[in-house]
Amino acid sequence: MLRRFLHSLYKVNPLQSTKQIQQEKEGIAVAAEQLINNAVIEQIISDTSIEILPLLIDSYLEESQTRIEIINKALIEKDYQTLEFETHTLAGTSLAIGVAALGNMAKLVEQSCLQQDHEKALENGASLKDLVIHSHQALQSLKESL
Repeated sequence: MLRRFLHSLYKVNPLQSTKQIQQEKEGIAVAAEQLINNAVIEQIISDTSIEILPLLIDSYLEESQTRIEIINKALIEKDYQTLEFETHTLAGTSLAIGVAALGNMAKLVEQSCLQQDHEKALENGASLKDLVIHSHQALQSLKESL
């Protein structure tokens, strides 16, 4: 029943893939994957309850907004140590709540910092800005549909 509910939710309000976002916004170069991972959302509901999900979403939205502000400042200042730390944390929290595309892009930025490929870190870091907006909109839409 839960699966049917989530599928109906996605049919009514389809979530864009990152490939679609790439076509809309130049500069976002991530693999074609859903912004929100259905399986993770289902697992969260299974592990907790559907009533808890909106609270988790709100907490994630607030925390990730703070992180992206720090990331943006680190990008401007070319502070790669902060960028590495913040993208590592953003990747973990994003993947844990099912925000797959953002989590994976944040991991790419972190890996670029670890490999000292600063040009790639800045390039992928710039892509995070649009991806955060789309991911937050998708999560907010999911929350409102519960």
